[in-house]
Amino acid sequence: MAAHLEDRREGTIPQTIHQKRFVAAFAALALALTAAVSVTVWLAERGKPKPWTDHQIAKNSDPVIRAQEVASLVQARYLGDDGKPLGTVSAGEDLIPDSPGANQVVAVHATATGPPLSFEYGNIVFFKICGRGKDCGFDTSKAAMPQRVVALTANEAAELALRGLKNVPEADAAMVIMPGGILEADTAGGTRPTVVYYVRRATVQSELDNRLPAKFESTVPTPGKITDQTAATLFQDYSPDLFRLEGPKPSPDGANVVYELIPPPAN
Repeated sequence: MAAHLEDRREGTIPQTIHQKRFVAAFAALALALTAAVSVTVWLAERGKPKPWTDHQIAKNSDPVIRAQEVASLVQARYLGDDGKPLGTVSAGEDLIPDSPGANQVVAVHATATGPPLSFEYGNIVFFKICGRGKDCGFDTSKAAMPQRVVALTANEAAELALRGLKNVPEADAAMVIMPGGILEADTAGGTRPTVVYYVRRATVQSELDNRLPAKFESTVPTPGKITDQTAATLFQDYSPDLFRLEGPKPSPDGANVVYELIPPPAN
């Protein structure tokens, strides 16, 4: 009987070793498969093109709704030191609600005093930044640091234009109505001119075809976080696309709406 029990114990030893080897081999195979899957996923993600922006808006067939989504997104990115938006941003497809279906014509002047250089026809996506000050102007209080607010608002206009053109492919150009106060009135006590940021799709096509520039993706600093020198440089980057707006003026037959864009006077 003892010998029989000893034989059974001896018989179990090879089986136990076999089981351990099987478990070890299975574990190694599982690790290999996991690693292969991880590599495959990594290669797939690596080969996948990055989206144009990390800040996506909801899809919608209505271009106006898409423009309004862009307005809300960008407004939330540009804040004052108090955590409130620098301005309220709205969007639309026309500045004259009483002229539906009219052709939009932009007359661009080369100089502040010369005649129009070109007449451009096409669809325009419009944005308007209403500042915190009187009549949607800039807040000129000392605490608001006007120069920095103006510069950041110009940066905001450029971002609105790019995101607007990307998300509203129906538009040929983007026009952003700026808060009042960038230009002074022509005469003492006169009305300050309306200033717009205007950009054509063709001039920013490379930025629309490639990923949105990092400066429009990263967190936007508040006015208190930038210097006056940085503000001056920032504003200078966008000043060539800032125009004084004359109009909009509907033609007598109502077929056209003309927006005259005049460069600011040279300093």
